[in-house]
Amino acid sequence: MIKDLKFICILLLLPKFIFCMDFNTDNFINSLYIGEAFKPNEVYLEKFDLRNKKIYPKKLSFVGIKENKIYSIMFHKKVKEYIGNIKDSTKYFYKPFSKPIQDVGIYKINSNLINEMGIALSNYEIDYVDISNKGKYRKHSNKEYQKALTLIRNDRKIKEEDRSLNYITLDNTIIKAKEFFRIKLKNTNSEIRFSTYLTNGIEYAADVYVIDIYTNNKLVKTYEKFNLDGPY
Repeated sequence: MIKDLKFICILLLLPKFIFCMDFNTDNFINSLYIGEAFKPNEVYLEKFDLRNKKIYPKKLSFVGIKENKIYSIMFHKKVKEYIGNIKDSTKYFYKPFSKPIQDVGIYKINSNLINEMGIALSNYEIDYVDISNKGKYRKHSNKEYQKALTLIRNDRKIKEEDRSLNYITLDNTIIKAKEFFRIKLKNTNSEIRFSTYLTNGIEYAADVYVIDIYTNNKLVKTYEKFNLDGPY
């Protein structure tokens, strides 16, 4: 009887333990969208990783960079167009040099957010949003620092007459990325940290969006999205 009771207790505890520990970072990034909210009551989103299939679920959870609120948004329609032609006030989709065709899902939101950039999730529930570190520099590793120095050295090897944009400094690397917010995911031990920095090459510039996935307060994986435009 005692042995049976112990076995039942283990079975009751085990599913929650497995669920909390089983967090696939690639599945998460495939469920992540990024974009911008516009007036009236619309959110334009694209996949964070554009290599993934352009699937737009019926419902997403959206978090803007200005406040710690979670919005439930509903799919409206899909468009393939340079968004700058539709929304001349856009900041995230603004690419005046390349004007690419952007595969975007338009969602309806019950809030009149204006030009507020943010991210959205499918398949995961958000426990809470923390903006207490907003504007602070993202925590970086020594490996990232050394990689940034190598990037700067290699950039300096390019002759000035062969480039249209300035040489990069540490300010144009992940070392100077600034945090927007942190998201705690329900039923997991994982936290998502969202940061950004500006960089450039010899003739292309990019806003870079950084997703850090932490599990049990340890960095598991970092993803970067380069929002390129050019040539300048």
